[in-house]
Amino acid sequence: MTRAGRNVAKLFSPWPLAILSVCFCVGIAASSLAVSVSLWIWLAAAVLFAAASGIFRSRRFATILICTAFFFAGAFSFAASKGSVAPDRIKALIGSQTLPTYGIVELTGVISGPVEVTQFGRRFLLAANSVSFKGIERPASGIVRVSITEKNAAGDGLAYGSVIRFTCVLEREDEFRAPGVLSDVERSDLTGIDAAARVKSPLLIEHLGEESVFLPLAFVYRQRAAAVEGFRRHLSPSTAGVMAASLLGDRNLLDRQTADVYREGGTFHVLVISGLHVTFIAGVLLLIVRFFTRRRWLHFALTIGPLWIYTFAVGADLPIVRAAVMLTAGLFGYAMYRTRSIANQLAFAAICLLAWRPTGLFDPSFQLTLTAAGVIGLFALPMLLKLKAIGSWTPSAAEPFPPNVPRRLRRFCETLYWNPTAWERQHSSYLWTAKIERSPFFKNRIQGGVQRAARYVFEGVLVSLAVQFAMLPLSVIYFHRISIGAIFSNLWVGFFLAVESFAAVIGLFLSAINDTLARPLFALAEACNSLNLVVPEGLSKFAFFSFRLPEYSGAGAAVYFVYASLMILFAFAAARWNGFAIIRDRTIEKGIIAAACGLVLLAAVIALHPFSAPAATGKLRVDVIDVGQGDSIFITFPNGETMLVDGGGRHLRYPDEKSEEDFQPDTASIGERVVSPVLWHKGYSRIDYLAASHADIDHTGGLVDAANNFAIGKAFLGRMPTDDPELNELMNVMRIRQIPIESLVRGQTLDIGGVHVEILYPAGDPAGRSDNDHSLVMRLVYGNRKILLTGDIEKDAEHELLFSGTQLSADVVKVAHHGSRTSSTADFILATHAAWAIISVGRHSQFGHPHKEVLDAWKNSGAAVLTTGEYGMITIITDGRELEVSSYAAPDK
Repeated sequence: MTRAGRNVAKLFSPWPLAILSVCFCVGIAASSLAVSVSLWIWLAAAVLFAAASGIFRSRRFATILICTAFFFAGAFSFAASKGSVAPDRIKALIGSQTLPTYGIVELTGVISGPVEVTQFGRRFLLAANSVSFKGIERPASGIVRVSITEKNAAGDGLAYGSVIRFTCVLEREDEFRAPGVLSDVERSDLTGIDAAARVKSPLLIEHLGEESVFLPLAFVYRQRAAAVEGFRRHLSPSTAGVMAASLLGDRNLLDRQTADVYREGGTFHVLVISGLHVTFIAGVLLLIVRFFTRRRWLHFALTIGPLWIYTFAVGADLPIVRAAVMLTAGLFGYAMYRTRSIANQLAFAAICLLAWRPTGLFDPSFQLTLTAAGVIGLFALPMLLKLKAIGSWTPSAAEPFPPNVPRRLRRFCETLYWNPTAWERQHSSYLWTAKIERSPFFKNRIQGGVQRAARYVFEGVLVSLAVQFAMLPLSVIYFHRISIGAIFSNLWVGFFLAVESFAAVIGLFLSAINDTLARPLFALAEACNSLNLVVPEGLSKFAFFSFRLPEYSGAGAAVYFVYASLMILFAFAAARWNGFAIIRDRTIEKGIIAAACGLVLLAAVIALHPFSAPAATGKLRVDVIDVGQGDSIFITFPNGETMLVDGGGRHLRYPDEKSEEDFQPDTASIGERVVSPVLWHKGYSRIDYLAASHADIDHTGGLVDAANNFAIGKAFLGRMPTDDPELNELMNVMRIRQIPIESLVRGQTLDIGGVHVEILYPAGDPAGRSDNDHSLVMRLVYGNRKILLTGDIEKDAEHELLFSGTQLSADVVKVAHHGSRTSSTADFILATHAAWAIISVGRHSQFGHPHKEVLDAWKNSGAAVLTTGEYGMITIITDGRELEVSSYAAPDK
């Protein structure tokens, strides 16, 4: 070998694409931060370093050069994707203010995917062709998610390929703006959706004709719709929802109660079409094909075809496409007899996906898919193969010596994998004789079916545990949930869901022939669905097995990067470990132990979050959270104690969307989507005081989620009627969680951290009505500063407060009833002498709040008026002398 060849050999890496993919990802991240750098600079740097790596390919620093080239290539791809938005794209037209962020337009386009039936109507994706606003029509492009509101789906022939024109409310804006709340616009951009469109009635849709489409895909979409309808007709709502979601990617039939059981049990991922489903289907197809041929290229071709058909059948959403691409790369490696280069196959798929859509790096689904695939392919499966080799070892040319591992590990592996019958059969064919000493646990009593069952449980637990550990930071950041029970419930749910799926699908085929033949299979599916709910629901009742927790933010977020680094170190050391080495590598073993100990320690820091809550500042802080049409106010007292006054709740942008049926779709409530994430983002897992101003659902709905998600010290209520439908759910949760409740009436004062909380209203019977005019009214007094919280009181209550001589002066007033004309009388406004008037209201209130005359009245009094609809979450901070008011967002232009 020449000197240059020897130098190249020294630079060889078994995972070159994995290293390059990391550089590519770092480049994308760097470009997202350095937005002012021209894309041509990134491109020039990438070309320069790529050329240099070719010129100096025999030098040691060539590796650094090619890694740098991939770094700049990643940066260029992100910059190019941001600068390549066509000017006629819907989101570009909205960004340039040619179209409003929320307004009535007329759209023309082609339905580009399956038409799904929901409980409230239908929805589909539209490839836009033109848009008309204020009588001006212009060409347009981009994808719009369209929702049609209707009680019963009309038989108007809308399907994949239909060309339609309709009037709608076009929307591209964040409904809620507060720290920790996922941006609607960012979520749409990550999924390739330009905007959302809501059509109030199918009568507003004009069917212009049909565009030529890919006929096999149209056939697949029709069969998918028929399968969803078959599930709906033959199965109970719960079972039909699970089958439609887990098999076909249609979650419109999934009810909230069933979804919550899976979610709390840590098994909700089985209801979302993802890499798990794609891998399972590919595995089944591969198993079938291998019965008929040994040619791996045929295995690849006959597996990939149906796999991609399924990918498009379930809607071809980006997460499914990513999983299919990754699996295609893996199967290609299998066909090329490159099964040991899983890291390179995953890295190649990741580079291709990110080159196609660089913003995918910041997509939670991409991060979760890549993490799960990586930990299974790079750690769990190789480790299981190593343990199996240890437990089933027999002398061979490749491994003539027994495994050199700790005795207890060897005995454990022998317990699971040693098969004396197979050894006797194999040994009888040899020309030589040997005696192998085995010492499995339980003295060979675990054999046959018991051994296979134990092996299945162990392998399932190991894979599940590895995935849970690897995804711990992502689970906390995106879901604020740890489900320890999922390590075990995944095995139960995986088995019964597989049986349920086969029974339901075969039953669906048989029902086309005769319903009687299908009934036993549908009954089996129903039984499996019931069994599937038993274990997750049971485990979720134990706080240890499933709990919610806050995230570390700011500098504290570094713990997640340290954890990820240790996870990579642990996986690398485990990959280098060789159980058959003649001389044990103590350095590798110590590295594995050290990394494992570090992971356990950091996992405890993340799960127990002892440092997440902010320290007391000595200041009073009041956050008026943007919950749309509702109230939610989070108070942080100078000593660090906290109080949540109201939690927002269910509100509907269109009144006719309200369902009068018992079915509750699996949509996130305000408390789960907004209030809880805001508090988790701040680092809190406990709320010292919970207060409900009155029983209206737009005030108490989110408190139900808060009471479930956080430890609560005490609850305050102004009125506690014995039977109020909108208050009963909150009362039930507080009773189950044993939260003490105290009724507050006029004249009481609470002293919390140096702040006097004066209770100004209501007066009288604590068990009386809890409506707007009996809202809890509080005044916070800290030093020379006062903040007045008025709930939803109306004119009668305001008059009573004025008549009673109650001191109402305040620096800041939370305006009553979302700025409705039913409140804010002239005398009341005058009595407050407020410098600031804060209105908690939606961006587009269906009730027209805040009313213009109310805004004018407060402004004419000299108060500065801020609304959460315009400014997002509004924050008031005071040390008792100075007072600062700030907002999370700025008003729309």
